[in-house]
Amino acid sequence: MRKFRTAAEEKVGGNIADIFNRCPDPVEIRLENFPKYVRR
Repeated sequence: MRKFRTAAEEKVGGNIADIFNRCPDPVEIRLENFPKYVRR
């Protein structure tokens, strides 16, 4: 199957997950603000 993402794009999901997990706010608050953590 052909890949449509570059190597940098492949890493984005993991980077976003790290940012989300390092946030000191409770999970409920992070989920309410999820647009800050997702790509367009």
